[in-house]
Amino acid sequence: MEKLASSEGSSKCLYRAIKTNNPGLVEYLIDKKVSWRNSFTGENSLMLAVRLKSNDVIPKLLHGVSPMDKDEFERNALDYAIIHNNTVAFNLLLTLFPSDLKSPEYKNKIYRAVEVGNKEFIQTLITKGVRPEVEELMDIYWIVNLRGEDDVLDKIISLKLPSDAKDSKGDTPLHYAAKLGNLEAYKKLESFGIGFQKNLLGRTPFFTASCSGRKPIVDYLITKSAFTNEKDTEGNTALMCAVVEGHSEIVYILLALKPDLAEKNNSGKTVVDIAMETGNEEITQLILQAYATRK
Repeated sequence: MEKLASSEGSSKCLYRAIKTNNPGLVEYLIDKKVSWRNSFTGENSLMLAVRLKSNDVIPKLLHGVSPMDKDEFERNALDYAIIHNNTVAFNLLLTLFPSDLKSPEYKNKIYRAVEVGNKEFIQTLITKGVRPEVEELMDIYWIVNLRGEDDVLDKIISLKLPSDAKDSKGDTPLHYAAKLGNLEAYKKLESFGIGFQKNLLGRTPFFTASCSGRKPIVDYLITKSAFTNEKDTEGNTALMCAVVEGHSEIVYILLALKPDLAEKNNSGKTVVDIAMETGNEEITQLILQAYATRK
């Protein structure tokens, strides 16, 4: 049901005028102080026009509606333009936003452009000087790694943003690339200067790649002399994690590095104990064979 700021009939008339992209009628109704807003989502008449791509009426609506106004999800009209790939509205609304590029009005704009995959919007925002905050930056890194959008990653890297950015779990962009198995992204991020750090669980990107079964990353990091015997905060090694997750190929690779199979985690369990608990016959056999050859 619609929440009406004037009479119900006038508001519905404005809604229809926007839907039919009728600038003359919209101008008349705005002059009469008629407004429209969806009571559930908080979408206002300007957002509606942007979403429907009724671009002819947008300049008229701007005489009565602030482009900074937000809906129930903290989205303004520029967010709507990005989400709905409305280039005309995007270019117009961007000119109306604050000159202070650190203004909260720019929050999540690059992220939304990355989310919908609009590279033109991404480039326009970057050229304007908009920069994502750390939380937004990490969300962007996750998406581009997930999708394998290396060209978008190049744009983000070119911004020379802080190389020590982390999410709430302590994961860096390298952890994201390792977890998702994006080797090209990993190499680019590495060359950018993002360090080989541990997250809050005490896991490095190598550990993360091993747990996630990402062979290309594991192989690459082994050639880079990654510290393969590292332990996380629970005393588990990358091999133990690969065993638990059932990544037999990774287990085989890590066993070739001749790790200490008698090493125990904080629960007092060795990788042999862990393998037998999993019930994975293939992995258990690999572990037992390796253990037997070293006795």
